[in-house]
Amino acid sequence: MKTLFYRICVVFAMVVLVYACTQPTPAPQVPADFIAGDSNLVGVTAQWSRIAGPYVGTAGPDGSFLGTAHSSRDTSVTRTVYARNNFVTIAKDANGRYPVGTILVKYFRRRSDSVIVSGAMMVKRGGAFAATNPTGWEWITLNAAGNIANRFVSDSAAALCVGCHRTRMSNDYSWSLK
Repeated sequence: MKTLFYRICVVFAMVVLVYACTQPTPAPQVPADFIAGDSNLVGVTAQWSRIAGPYVGTAGPDGSFLGTAHSSRDTSVTRTVYARNNFVTIAKDANGRYPVGTILVKYFRRRSDSVIVSGAMMVKRGGAFAATNPTGWEWITLNAAGNIANRFVSDSAAALCVGCHRTRMSNDYSWSLK
């Protein structure tokens, strides 16, 4: 009797295990408002999608518009753009906007040794932030460690950023994402 009971328990445990292992993993929930921090910048060059670059000087699709922005006149550095969304695939919605949680990082590296010297970041915030910020993007500068140095949480604070990116309104202010 103990052997029969033991076998029934083993079969039950196996059924439970198989059922638990075959359940689909739920998709991550997209937050209403996404605030990026330094912890979101882990593994950028190794795990994120490289979507543009490296470019030197005014080379690249955005080069002629950059002026002095993004180190475009400094031929001792390269510019490389990476993209990621921790919640969903990066694809425009029906209104042509990228989803909340989309992050674009542009690193500036010294050409001589590929060390990061600074960077820039765009973060699609959503929620109440997007209600007060017409672009929906937060504009951020990065320091040499690749961490957040300054946040420009309004379009007026990021006037220089928005001024150039406004020419790409039809692409949700992005020069690099398609």
